[in-house]
Amino acid sequence: MILRISLGIILIGIGITSIFEKRELFKAYFISQKFPYANIVVWIFGIAEIISGVFLIIGLSTQIVAIIAVFLLLNIYSFESRDDRLLPYTPSTYLILSIVALSLLFSGAGFFAIDLPL
Repeated sequence: MILRISLGIILIGIGITSIFEKRELFKAYFISQKFPYANIVVWIFGIAEIISGVFLIIGLSTQIVAIIAVFLLLNIYSFESRDDRLLPYTPSTYLILSIVALSLLFSGAGFFAIDLPL
């Protein structure tokens, strides 16, 4: 339960940071990597991070959201390892957070959650 809630809070913080505080840096990064529709990609990633964080906090579809969180965090790890100005944490932090999400995938939501384990 503690891992789930902590990861959810961190994901919400990352999503808010990527959408509102560092949107232009992310947009410039995606443009430099030749992503089409860079502004839309930034919004999609940010909203997915926030929604994943909320679902983890309330314990709804935890194992499915854990898979999505692993995908998001490994992508953030690759972004951050190329350009360390994007988000406040180091690349190794994102790697550890993806391992936490993997552990939630296998262990489930815990006692105080809405969903049932798959």
